[in-house]
Formats: sequence, structure tokens, C-alpha cells
Amino acid sequence: VTLSEAAEHFGFSTSHFSTLIKEGTGRTFLQIIKEIKLTQACRALKETPLSIASICELVGYENPEHFMRTFKKAYGMTPGQYRSKYTENE
Repeated sequence: VTLSEAAEHFGFSTSHFSTLIKEGTGRTFLQIIKEIKLTQACRALKETPLSIASICELVGYENPEHFMRTFKKAYGMTPGQYRSKYTENE
């Protein structure tokens, strides 16, 4: 979903909706979407045998390299390292 689609759905202008989100959450729309995608990726890494490329596509990243960089920046490790760490701790 895009910011403009969400704004239209709720009957707001894009800029007003963006302001409401930022004021209400302290985060931007894109930050929230990224957090949701990464949370879904973590869950899939922990709970499924899907390949990292499949998970990347599943959570809505078109570019696997971008997904890997974003994931590593957020969690300090690659998706593969995250999966290994989680598996080791079970």
C-alpha cells in the first residue's frame, strides 16, 4: 500500500494523512511499512524453510540486495545470520 492509497482510503489528503501518522506514531509512513515488512521477514525466517529470496519477495521487496542491506542495518546481521542464530537458540 502507498501513502496516497491509504490517505485516499481514509478520506484525507496525502500531506495531511502523512502529518497525522507522524504526529500519532512519531514515525513516518515509510518507517512503519519497513518495520512491518522486516517483522514479517523475521517471522518467516524463524518459522519457515523458505529461501531468503522467497521471503524477500513475500514481504514486498523487489530487490534482494536492498532487502539484505535494509535487514542488516535494522538487525546488525544478514537474514541468513538471523535465521542461524534463531535456529541455534532453540
